[in-house]
Amino acid sequence: METLAHPVKKPRRSYPELIYERWGGVTYYRKGYSDVLKDRKTPDEIMGASGLQSFIVSYLNATGAFQNYAVNVDLSCLQA
Repeated sequence: METLAHPVKKPRRSYPELIYERWGGVTYYRKGYSDVLKDRKTPDEIMGASGLQSFIVSYLNATGAFQNYAVNVDLSCLQA
C-alpha cells in the first residue's frame, strides 16, 4: 500500500511593511498585498518608487517650489 505524500505548505510570511493603516481595529493593506502572498510580486514592487519620490521632493525643495507652502521635509537622511 502506497502512502500519498501531502503537499508541503510553505510557511506564510507576514509583511508588516505592507500594512497601510489600522483604523478602528481593521487592518488595511496596500494594493497588491495578495499578489505578494501568492509570490506573484515582491514587496518592493508594490511599495512604490521611494527613490524617485525622494529625488522629486529634493528637486522641488532645491528649486524653491515649496516656498509658498507650509511643507517641512527633512532630507537629512539623504546625506551620505
